[in-house]
Amino acid sequence: MKKDYLLPVGFKKIGWIVLLPSFLLGCYMLFLQEELNWFSGVNEHLLNNAALIGTAVGLLLTGLSRERNEDEMITSLRLNSLLISVYVNYALLILLALCFYDFEFLTCMFVLLYTLPAIYCLLFRLAMYRLDKTLRDEE
Repeated sequence: MKKDYLLPVGFKKIGWIVLLPSFLLGCYMLFLQEELNWFSGVNEHLLNNAALIGTAVGLLLTGLSRERNEDEMITSLRLNSLLISVYVNYALLILLALCFYDFEFLTCMFVLLYTLPAIYCLLFRLAMYRLDKTLRDEE
């Protein structure tokens, strides 16, 4: 019996709705917080947690939701995208370990937590685009 662990199709939209503002908030908190103090009255830990959890949930919902026509070809594209994203993530880990130390390395490790699902989503969407384009060209 074949088990399917993917989420329903509707979760993809919810994932994008959660991912975009959370990712932007996380980038703001990580890179621009010292320069702009828009959220000075709000608890910083609350915003950090919102950005972390929102980005993680958004990436998972976006990447692990079914396609409308899920078949063996799409499953193969998912597997290939996941494998390449693991390779890229570990290559980045090795490169960053050679370039950064101390607190900067911890920041890089924090960012690497999110690169695996982000690269997977990016590669899978690119593979789906190529598949759709190939199918349209054949017609």
